[in-house]
Amino acid sequence: MLQPVCRRTWAPRGRTPVQKSWDRHDRLSVEAAIAVAPRRRRPGLYFRIHGHNIRFEDTVGFLTLIHRHLRRRFILILDRYNVHRKAVRVLLAKHPRWFEAEWLPAYAPELNPVEQVWNHSKYGDLANFIPDDIEHLQSSLEVSINGQRHKPDLLRAFLKHAQLELWEDAITYRKVNRMSPLCLCGYTQSLRAVACPQPKARFSEFSPLRPSPPTLS
Repeated sequence: MLQPVCRRTWAPRGRTPVQKSWDRHDRLSVEAAIAVAPRRRRPGLYFRIHGHNIRFEDTVGFLTLIHRHLRRRFILILDRYNVHRKAVRVLLAKHPRWFEAEWLPAYAPELNPVEQVWNHSKYGDLANFIPDDIEHLQSSLEVSINGQRHKPDLLRAFLKHAQLELWEDAITYRKVNRMSPLCLCGYTQSLRAVACPQPKARFSEFSPLRPSPPTLS
């Protein structure tokens, strides 16, 4: 949405920072996947941005592009979102040897490393960011996620944060399929103003929380 995600920031004493934004409900939906090579264990990040809520056809196209890039069978780990379940069912019916699907437990987003991609963008790179329009939001989001793509240590930290026992499963599956890559998939429906109040007027103001200013010596 075109409303800011308010985060703590510094400001001169007595001058509460005020953010002004349009009360519009334009939004973007993003789907992404973190792929892990079994030998090098080097993670890669794939993503697509949509101007509408994600449908199963979008996920089918996204997984098709990942398969074309990996060029081999892989293990797909994803949550139980209805769109994901239908997309996997459709793809496996047509291409049963493309991948093997493993489902995360229900209501456990903390186990999905892709959630950290959204957190890094929304609460890090784009915190207190107010786009001029939806195109500005999309270009800034692309810069944020592309920046994460080129930071393998950051992607490894996302995997470590999820605390998934990936490599034991990979070693077991390797005996059958010659070390298949792992691919963890997730999505976000919009960029929401989580910490901001709901605006009542078309032109709204937001005040992010701020800690006490540092003492100058």
